[in-house]
Amino acid sequence: MRKLTRNIFAYFQLINGGPPLLENLGRPMTEDDVDDAIDEFKPRKFYKTIIEIEVLSEEPYNPFSLEVIEQDTTEGDCSCKWGVKSSEIVDGPEMAGLLINQSSCTELFNLDEDGNDVED
Repeated sequence: MRKLTRNIFAYFQLINGGPPLLENLGRPMTEDDVDDAIDEFKPRKFYKTIIEIEVLSEEPYNPFSLEVIEQDTTEGDCSCKWGVKSSEIVDGPEMAGLLINQSSCTELFNLDEDGNDVED
């Protein structure tokens, strides 16, 4: 990616006789500015993380929220440990489907129902 940035930056210098100006900043454009501009065109990444919680209790345990687990294990008569079971990168369409499956709104991540970016 850095090589592409240098090539674009060199192209700007060649056609303009120097680095292009960022008018809104009032300063010459840098290689980092070009990197930022390129990043805007990359597909967004999202992450799906599965967390496993093990609870030890004297009776069958069926909590109805994470807050109950937290309370039962810090102030109650249960013990727990947790850890990340898996984590993976997902694209926009997959994230939209995961959000819908969780009964969450795709707008949480500024996506439509097909996983396309929407304006704020």
